[in-house]
Amino acid sequence: PLFAYDRTLYSGRTVSTDGGDTWRDLQMGPSGRAPYVIGVGPLTATLPVVYAVDEPYTGVTGGRGLVLSEDGGLTWRATEGVAQGIVDVVASPGFPDDRTALLVTAGGFVYGSQDGLTFRYVSRVPSYDPIERNVYDLALSPDFPMDGIALAVVEDPLASPRANIYFSNNAGRTWQPRTGGLDGSCRPRSITLSPAFGIDRVVFLGTERRDSDPPLPGLFGSDTGGADWFPESYLGTSVVRDFAWLGVAGSGKLFAAAGVAGLLAR
Repeated sequence: PLFAYDRTLYSGRTVSTDGGDTWRDLQMGPSGRAPYVIGVGPLTATLPVVYAVDEPYTGVTGGRGLVLSEDGGLTWRATEGVAQGIVDVVASPGFPDDRTALLVTAGGFVYGSQDGLTFRYVSRVPSYDPIERNVYDLALSPDFPMDGIALAVVEDPLASPRANIYFSNNAGRTWQPRTGGLDGSCRPRSITLSPAFGIDRVVFLGTERRDSDPPLPGLFGSDTGGADWFPESYLGTSVVRDFAWLGVAGSGKLFAAAGVAGLLAR
């Protein structure tokens, strides 16, 4: 969150404090090795909240050994409540005060914590196959402590359409589909909300396109909080795995990491 000042980046089991010029392994977790970072949250004092797993989810197994650091990865504590299958963890923007975090498993099961460490079942994002991975990303509103808004990204081969975005305004207890304008045959992978979401309702969605897929948008945008989507960009074979915001609303940039399709900026 303070990259402009501390130049800190996290990637897998490593951390850089010079903007990516050099990398070192994170401090060991309870398992005896450096954990794999899957979520970076707001600052607690002067260092960010970091969630990591001992074994990342591989598409079939993993997503186990969830740990929490409140000092930027210098020390780790084991969490309780979810054994495996974790694909994403998001800390509330108000984490230093409310200790709230949500996680989602590959099958769509959502768990919440009010102490940062103990996770309890909250709901299930609608997804029909309990074995194969359906959920790929989970994002919270920048105003989550007040509006309770969360968005979940789903590709469910057993559903029609298979591409779905689900919306919650009660901290994940219930979910409604948000698919207007979204091509039902695309493969949604990542989602990001504008830092000014409470005002502009802007959301962007990244997808995967495989060699066997027809031409489909690689990026979608919405200015209605995900209620309606419109194509932003068509890409070749690629997968948009992550987004990053730079600057301020109205004059900043949005970056999309699209693998072999490159780094895109809007």
